Amino acid sequence: MHTIETSSFEPTAFNDFHQRPSIDQPSVCSSHFRSLTTTSTPERTRPKNLSRGDSTMFTINSRQEFLPGEPNGGAMRYKRHGGIFIRKWVAVALVFAVIALVTAVGLLVYYYAPGRSVVKTPASDELTWEVKTTTAKNIDEKSMRLPNQVVPSFYRLKIKPNFTNFTFEGKVSITLSTQLSNVKYITLHSRNLEILNGSTLIEQNIVTAPTISIDTILSKVRRATESDGPKPQAVNGVLSLNNSATTINDTSQISNSNLIGTTPKATNSIEILKPNSTGIVQKDEMSIRNEPQVLTQMKNNFIKIIHMEKNPSLDRLSFMLDTSLKSNTSYTLEINFMGKIDNSLNGFYRSAYKDIDNSTKVMGLTHFEPTAARKAFPCFDEPGFKAKFEISIARNKTMNALSNMPLQSEEADEKENIMWSHFERSVPMSTYLVAFVISEFESITANALPNQDNKYQIKIWTRKEMLPQTQYAAEIAPKLLKFYEEYFGLPYSLPKLDLIAIPNFAVGAMENWGLVTFQETSLLLDPNVSSIKLKKNIATVIAHELAHQWFGNLVTMKWWNDLWLNEGFATYMEYIGVNAIEPSWSMLDQFGLDRMNVLGLDSLQSTRPVSAPVNDDSLINQLFDDISYMKAASLLRMLSHILTPELFQDGLVKYMKEWQFKNAKQNDLWKAFSSVAGNTKLPPKVSVANFMDSWTLQAGYPVIDVTRHYENGTATVTQKRFYLYQPPKDDSNTLWHIPISFAVGNTKADSWNTTPNAWLEKTPRTIVLLPDGSNSTWIYFNIKAIGYYRVNYDYKNWKLLEYGLYDAPDEFPPVTRGQLLDDAFSLAQAGQLNYTVALDLTKYMIDTEKKLIPWYATLTNLQLLYMGLQRSSKYGYFQEYISRLVMPALKTFGYEPMSNDTTQETMLREQLVYWACLVEEQECLDWAQNYFTRWVNQTNPDQNNPIPSINRVTVYTTVLRMGGVKEFDFLFERFTNSNDAEVRNEIIVSLSSTRTTWKLYFLFEYSLTEMETDLTALVWSGIDSYISSTVAFSFVIENWDRIYAKYSKIEPQVFLYIIDGAFGNIATDQELFQFKKFIQDNKEDLAIVSMAIQKNLERAMHRINWAKTKMEDIERWLVKFSETKTTSVNEFSTLYGEYGSLKEMSQNFGEYLHTLIDDKKALESSIFMG
Repeated sequence: MHTIETSSFEPTAFNDFHQRPSIDQPSVCSSHFRSLTTTSTPERTRPKNLSRGDSTMFTINSRQEFLPGEPNGGAMRYKRHGGIFIRKWVAVALVFAVIALVTAVGLLVYYYAPGRSVVKTPASDELTWEVKTTTAKNIDEKSMRLPNQVVPSFYRLKIKPNFTNFTFEGKVSITLSTQLSNVKYITLHSRNLEILNGSTLIEQNIVTAPTISIDTILSKVRRATESDGPKPQAVNGVLSLNNSATTINDTSQISNSNLIGTTPKATNSIEILKPNSTGIVQKDEMSIRNEPQVLTQMKNNFIKIIHMEKNPSLDRLSFMLDTSLKSNTSYTLEINFMGKIDNSLNGFYRSAYKDIDNSTKVMGLTHFEPTAARKAFPCFDEPGFKAKFEISIARNKTMNALSNMPLQSEEADEKENIMWSHFERSVPMSTYLVAFVISEFESITANALPNQDNKYQIKIWTRKEMLPQTQYAAEIAPKLLKFYEEYFGLPYSLPKLDLIAIPNFAVGAMENWGLVTFQETSLLLDPNVSSIKLKKNIATVIAHELAHQWFGNLVTMKWWNDLWLNEGFATYMEYIGVNAIEPSWSMLDQFGLDRMNVLGLDSLQSTRPVSAPVNDDSLINQLFDDISYMKAASLLRMLSHILTPELFQDGLVKYMKEWQFKNAKQNDLWKAFSSVAGNTKLPPKVSVANFMDSWTLQAGYPVIDVTRHYENGTATVTQKRFYLYQPPKDDSNTLWHIPISFAVGNTKADSWNTTPNAWLEKTPRTIVLLPDGSNSTWIYFNIKAIGYYRVNYDYKNWKLLEYGLYDAPDEFPPVTRGQLLDDAFSLAQAGQLNYTVALDLTKYMIDTEKKLIPWYATLTNLQLLYMGLQRSSKYGYFQEYISRLVMPALKTFGYEPMSNDTTQETMLREQLVYWACLVEEQECLDWAQNYFTRWVNQTNPDQNNPIPSINRVTVYTTVLRMGGVKEFDFLFERFTNSNDAEVRNEIIVSLSSTRTTWKLYFLFEYSLTEMETDLTALVWSGIDSYISSTVAFSFVIENWDRIYAKYSKIEPQVFLYIIDGAFGNIATDQELFQFKKFIQDNKEDLAIVSMAIQKNLERAMHRINWAKTKMEDIERWLVKFSETKTTSVNEFSTLYGEYGSLKEMSQNFGEYLHTLIDDKKALESSIFMG
């Protein structure tokens, strides 16, 4: 699955520590026209939330407010009518004692009663925030996992939707068995389904049948089916014909059930029931032959179900049986049910869109990952319960139906005026991969590649009017499948592959086996309008989802704690796959850039291990994050370079072949790698499992500190966990096996090797011997950022690197330049390096840097300064710094796209233009306003937009920041008039850039009430200023009950973007106080987004501390930079004397440094900050 990502539509992300997965990763949401209806929300009995600006607690202003019914005035009279009189002070003492006792009892009950939710609200220096969710007493209450005594092997599923009242009827027959005795419960999953009466359980007993000609059987079936007499009857796939039995494609589909109502024609295959080695009946399909075959006959015994129990808190449906199940015996559980086709974006839900005639069309589709299959049918909804599926879908005659497998047959039910679509039996798969779509979409068929032999058919489906935009997907999908087949050494497993673009889809895409669902902007490309960046996004998403057809579908993780086995591999392979079909895009260099983004998230205390225990359903949804995707992919890339790519591929092939159609754990993967590589590539006594466990089972990552000993040519290398803010008091036991690679300044980059030169073997420090002759030049560790760690150097080496960049930047590959900049800024944020070192490092870029990766690393890190300095009197100096940094490069590239631009140049120009306009460079503002005015003056602006597609978001956000209501209204009208997903997404992600406060309130209200649900993430991700973040903060706090009522029941990914948008830029103590108050008041609601809340809390605390401790140094540097008008090279030539070249200057810098700094204490303090 590709998660919600928004950066396709905005050049940079402004939640400064919530960095997006990539500058060109897929977009979030497709588009359609549908107003979401609002429902009334019951008033909650919780303390009223504080709004921003209200920092006082609630008080009672008068006694009368507190006791409104108490009489006023009048003397009190007492008459003795018996009783006991005590002294006044005794009475007062007793009253206080009673109050104290009641209070103590109340607190004990509140905090220690069983099942009670407990929340700890952190103080300013605390980061722990925990929600313990309440669970009801039920079967297997100790775990959220289903009991594994009973396992399914086959589902026969029938779904009949009603798009008038948005309900559906269903029937599922599940073949299951147990290897245990004394099992009297069958427990499976069901959520929000009405289970109808009449569920049955049937034991299947095998009885040998005489040899019989298959042609004879088929002729009997045809005669019985076509006659006016009794029809063939089938139970659990067994067709009864005059006391004999067989099956035709599991002829339970011929059953005269109320749901199906019709009988499909006999087909050219027959099912033979055979016991396997365990005695469990299996069904193997064989082609019809005229010679006689040995068949089996089933004698069915009904097992009495004495009780059915529902447990909504755990989505459990349990059946208590009258007798115990027999081991190694097949049973069929048949359940009839009903459900609602809601608009929740998960389960079996509905979507709506406008067609070319502006008519509203409704479609039904599924999105089951991770735990929503149970909303569509009762099932064993865990990845470890793989089974085969046969699916039948009822539909209107004007619609078509798709599912995982090819269509087997269709039948008309004239009585109900519907058609039934019956699909072939699937391979074994997990329930989250089951899919079906009912729509009026049309398709094109991709052409098979040479030597592909048409062994499977690939189709691209979408709305009729969007069919011309499917050509690029149809072009690359066959290429990617062919590449993966060759890479993995295994063919694609199904006879067809459908790719379908969905309006109103919550995530980027979903890898359902054989029926991959996409957001429209993740699949559709207008070759005349769309940017190269969107083209790259589409290729990346398709490559990701097709890689899942092997990693995730063919081999599936056993449980969600190893989700990274699915998502990490698919993410890693998307780079390799796209690089294979589009080599000019430099995707492997792009990987290094995207790796920098996840390091920011993973430097928080609140991060998690790649593989971590999962004991709560809400945590499963939160695992779909950059840790499972990009960090896991980064670790796999690191392992590939240690083992060599060839051995890495051999290990993958072995793993895939051994575990195909099964469920695996991460140790199974390590064993496969060990078997092909041994320990030759790792330190002695360190296995692949030892090495990788140190990275997947521990949270965070290390920073290695390199302290050079220039006098003897060695370096001391130490490791510690890297924290962006406030490390724990004792974290010395967190250590990794770290591969160390390095290069020195007297070597060429093309000779650098990413294979480790040395190892830091889970020890705090080691001594590294450096090459001869390297004492006077720089040294650089972690070649091409292959290792998943940061590097800090002593002050002298940082300066040597800085001068190396001045003198010959091209001697450092672009990914290395970006890595050095990113490490320096991150270390400065964390207080481990002075900010002057990081900022000085950027000076070489002026007039020199022409590559995307160093620019993106720099500008991404400068977002924090941009947001923080907006509240500073020195913001003008920051604007000047950015202008001097970017304008020379912008003059080289120009504002307008060129026909011969590479992908990297196109994306770099976008970044430069965006930042020039962001800091209000007048030339850029005039350029943006000119384009916007030309658009406004078009006769038909909805059809004619003169702004180049790559620059549209930049122009929109610029005129919104500098303009007002008129610009907002023009763009909003274009949004409402358009039916194109890309156009709508580009506008909606920009609208929150307005500085008109009431328009921001309007936008957030619109996202809550009328906007399509999937577009909501774009609204909240576009927040890019103090003004918009302030309004977002207030809006969420003031409207939390409404937001929770709507989005808590919808796909959680959307909810997370609202949380990050509202709380991702907290920057003052007052805001932090209100955020904590909000957490305390809404502790139960926030359990479903607990990880996001914790991360935003930690980021807020870091941001506030950063402003207090780092801002003054930054402002001082900016002022000094403003006073220095010379270029970087001239500046340093003046400071350090006349040398023949800067390289000579760097070689003599060591001697100069000791001359410059006489104070030993000052020198020591310069080595490492903190």
